[in-house]
Amino acid sequence: MVVKNIFKKCKAKIKNHFKKIIVLKMTPQSIAIGFSIGSLIALIPTFGLAYFVGLGIMFVTSKINKISLFLGIAFWNPLLLAPIYRYSYKLGSFIMRDLPGHTFEFPFSSDIAKVSLRFIIGNFIIALSISVLVYFAILIFFKYLNFNKNKK
Repeated sequence: MVVKNIFKKCKAKIKNHFKKIIVLKMTPQSIAIGFSIGSLIALIPTFGLAYFVGLGIMFVTSKINKISLFLGIAFWNPLLLAPIYRYSYKLGSFIMRDLPGHTFEFPFSSDIAKVSLRFIIGNFIIALSISVLVYFAILIFFKYLNFNKNKK
């Protein structure tokens, strides 16, 4: 009897959580944070798993706009990502120019580790910067749009 009651409570909590997830938040903040998080996911190399990461984030939080999250991921297509990845490596190389690399037994492994670390550091900085800029740009745009709509 007690186990059955606990099961019903858990089922009700899960059902309530999914209802909150499905509800579409339409505030400027929720739209901006959704697009910003979608941009961050798309800019970080997820090797084709960006939409699955977006689904995971969608199920964890109910405070973001789901459509803008997936639009943020879709916006950053490979044509836009190619120059960003190039500059990610350049920024990482600039930051790590004086740091010695780790030497592996095979020289090719050392080169891969050096290039990967430089790319990841540069990409993290660029992705975070772009996501923050996108957040404020969209927030200002939707607040301006909402202000003009209320003015009429």
